[in-house]
Amino acid sequence: MKQTATALWRHMQCLLHTNKPSLAPVRTKVRARFGLTVALCLALVLCLGACAPQERRPLTFEEQQDLDAYWQCRREATSMNPEWRGDSSYFPWRAYFDMCMRRMGVSDQQMRRMNVW
Repeated sequence: MKQTATALWRHMQCLLHTNKPSLAPVRTKVRARFGLTVALCLALVLCLGACAPQERRPLTFEEQQDLDAYWQCRREATSMNPEWRGDSSYFPWRAYFDMCMRRMGVSDQQMRRMNVW
């Protein structure tokens, strides 16, 4: 009797274990979701970091004067003919702009160093 009960017990355990779903696919899905979540969070942090204001050194007096000259010459060149609308690739606009910048005392080398266009 004891042998029969033991045999039945083993048979039932074997049936239960074979029909029991494996946890491996569930763990794989959880790991995949976790990895995706971490990657998305990292991408979000990088995007927010890229959008943060960048610290710059204050402009020197000469750089500030050059920047003021740039904006004034840009307004003057655009007001000469409103159709140009500040298009720096249009030759007459660019020629007048360069002439104005030289008149304001900004050299070609200083114009190349300016990072406004």
